[in-house]
Amino acid sequence: MKNELFLYGSVGESFWGEESFTALEVATALAALRGPLTVRLNSGGGIATEGQAIYTLLSEYSGNVTVIIDGVAASAASLIAMAGNEIVMPEGSLMVIHDPATPITDGRGTAADHSAIASMLETISAEYAKVYARRSGKSVDEAREIMRAETVYGGADAALHGFATRTDTAKAAAFDYRIYANAPRALREASNRFGIARSKEAVLAMIAGRSCRMEQNMNVKVDVVADDDQSQPAEKSLDKTGRAILSATAKAGLPASFANDLINRNVPKDEALTMISAEWKKQGDVDAPMFGRKAEVGMSHDSPQAVAARMADGLAARVGSRIGVKYEPKAGAEFAEMSVPDMIAAYGRLTGGGSSIGGAQMAGYHTTSDFALTAGAGAMTNVVKAGFAAQPPALLTVANKKSALDYRSGYGVGLSGSGAMKVLGESAEIQAVTVDETGENKAVPDDLAAMFFLSNKSLVNDGTAMQMLAEISQKMLIGAQQTARNVLIAPLLANSGAGQTMRDTNPLFFAARGNLAASGAALSVASLSVARTAMARQVDSQGNALALAPKFLVVPPELQTVAEQLVATLQANIATSVNPFAGKLEVITEAGLTSATAWYLVADPLADEGLCYAYLDGQEAPSVESKDAWNRLGMDFRITWALGAAFHGWRGWYKNAGA
Repeated sequence: MKNELFLYGSVGESFWGEESFTALEVATALAALRGPLTVRLNSGGGIATEGQAIYTLLSEYSGNVTVIIDGVAASAASLIAMAGNEIVMPEGSLMVIHDPATPITDGRGTAADHSAIASMLETISAEYAKVYARRSGKSVDEAREIMRAETVYGGADAALHGFATRTDTAKAAAFDYRIYANAPRALREASNRFGIARSKEAVLAMIAGRSCRMEQNMNVKVDVVADDDQSQPAEKSLDKTGRAILSATAKAGLPASFANDLINRNVPKDEALTMISAEWKKQGDVDAPMFGRKAEVGMSHDSPQAVAARMADGLAARVGSRIGVKYEPKAGAEFAEMSVPDMIAAYGRLTGGGSSIGGAQMAGYHTTSDFALTAGAGAMTNVVKAGFAAQPPALLTVANKKSALDYRSGYGVGLSGSGAMKVLGESAEIQAVTVDETGENKAVPDDLAAMFFLSNKSLVNDGTAMQMLAEISQKMLIGAQQTARNVLIAPLLANSGAGQTMRDTNPLFFAARGNLAASGAALSVASLSVARTAMARQVDSQGNALALAPKFLVVPPELQTVAEQLVATLQANIATSVNPFAGKLEVITEAGLTSATAWYLVADPLADEGLCYAYLDGQEAPSVESKDAWNRLGMDFRITWALGAAFHGWRGWYKNAGA
């Protein structure tokens, strides 16, 4: 499942009852995400400073950001779009770049008031221009001219001028283009299906980032368009039932029209939820979303999602303590001592489900599954991550960590020559070293997963709930450790212990490479000396000495005691009894090694890539997701991870079959 962030509506504030999103909501959503992110944008703009803040948040996001303009990115929204590493414009989408504006001034509208507003707008415009210029490769002055002209770009033109990276054949979402004077005439006429057009006051308020308001001493004359109806009633805001229906419909992956129909018919909440569940089940559960990675903008500190995240943080401390995993709550310390039933009740009050519900009622209550979807899955994720970090598989210590953007295979980096600098004669040309994909096959992550079930009834009693959550978390943690061990050790044990097949079609450990002992020898100072010398003699592809030094001694459990004795620091009475390896090697005992006699000398992973493991960007540790179980009353939890391993090089590993 990919991370998706939907930014639909006005930036920073709702100006005429439409959808909106704020920088705080975006920040909250981003805090819960890791890895590549797709931002779906359809906005006519709004508050300029909010747009700047959201642009900064997305620009500083750790993963790759792809912005898809589903309909329009105008005004402040066009600046937000610039944060994408990739900016995609589907067929029919538009980008509008223009100057910020305001229809009114603060104060009475004196010359000083107007000057202050003008200065502020010019400052904002200058900052916007810098972003547009940096993205497009144009000068700041050129960017300012584009803004002053209120330039409208289609996908192809935006890509041509550097404001988008590519177009797409997908159709754009609908948008009321009548609010922009320079929008293509055909689009403005087609927008008549949206009904009454917004007044100029409303449009200017949105562009300026101000709520529509009339003052006793208005200093700006507003020309109202002929078809505007100033007396039209304000749009009715959704009550708790309406919001619950919209939320449940979105979770079920059903179209918004389904929710609108229920709301317009005033269907009671419980009946509506039943109808949504029935419709979702009717879909065959084909594309049912698994919640845990998809972010929805709109979370405040006290929103159900934010509170559930803090509950998960506090709950993780209690769950972890039951299985010996230390977890210090960061934002949810207030919930660390609260019972699970009390959390469910509190969550119910927050979502409008009431606070006085008994155990039997709670077992079948919709809030129970909502709580498990968020807090339960979040707590398990926190516990598994903390436990895995505290006790990782042994081989993880001797492996290089890689972050993969996708699942594509490929080759590692290779060099056409030595990277060492050379003395240059007068007027001599610097010799270039080509960096290309001539290395070994890269480690590629594979999707790994396991499923667990938790009944609704088990959440009613605190003792039972804690026991079940702890047991499932422990099984997930053990499974994650075993999975990582199996993934890491597979390339080492391939080809009957000779190691994975390298790009030259020979195994990892091969006599011609100088990394395989000619004959097996038991662990001793003498055999270690031979291995160390062989490693120190390794050269790069151009024959330059690498001067690799061993750091780890990897052994099976059968050789652990001997290995620890061999590298222990001992006092010797005579020079010939001195152990040259004392305190210089770290013993790594790997239970997954199948040979009871073979041992390996390994260089520092930072000095030579050797064994590498790759995880999907942002998923360094396993994560837990959940959804309602349809064939039984309860929740399905799944633990997922994208992980792979391979040897990117062979010079930093030496094998002796032992004796």
